[in-house]
Amino acid sequence: MGLEPSLEIEAKKASGDVYNKIDKYTKLTHAAFYSGGNIEEKSTISSPNEQKKLLQRSEREIVELLLPAYNRTHSANYAIDANQPIEYDSTDVKVIDKTIGHSEEVQVTISDGNAMQNLGRNKGRLERKGESNALVQAALDKAIKKKLSYPKEARQNLILALDGWRTVKPNNLDYYREKQQQFMADSGFKEIWFVGCADETILRLFP
Repeated sequence: MGLEPSLEIEAKKASGDVYNKIDKYTKLTHAAFYSGGNIEEKSTISSPNEQKKLLQRSEREIVELLLPAYNRTHSANYAIDANQPIEYDSTDVKVIDKTIGHSEEVQVTISDGNAMQNLGRNKGRLERKGESNALVQAALDKAIKKKLSYPKEARQNLILALDGWRTVKPNNLDYYREKQQQFMADSGFKEIWFVGCADETILRLFP
């Protein structure tokens, strides 16, 4: 795509895990430092005008990443349906089981709207720190609540796929899944999945 590289390197001397990510689009750099249950993260986009393209994956891409794990969970053979719903429907992507012909509907949304908004307000820079489970819970609660505007009868037939923020770890998702089962049940969605940036963070949160 002809994007110019922009790389920031940050070194820390302390105990803990360091996560460094240079996106496939090299105008984005992302780093996080983990210490115990806390996280300190920093994102930089050298071209803020391209923020959405750099950070928000397409709905179809999210569903393509979701399907292998979804099919394993359900012993199924779903693929993206050639016949998609009309634009602005509650369904973003329709999938169909190529073996039995049964279809499912997927609604896709970003998992951490606060991070995205902060990047927009701060000219492509995000710096934050805090207790990682608390940050993840607040973000996922907000993302799910945002979709409660859909009628209950629509939600009960929808799979909600959360476009996963890149520093979320499996243990954060395990914590959320254990703590927020009732909240997710009350939301009325058929299933809720987190679709992270690595295989280990593509997980079903509910049921």
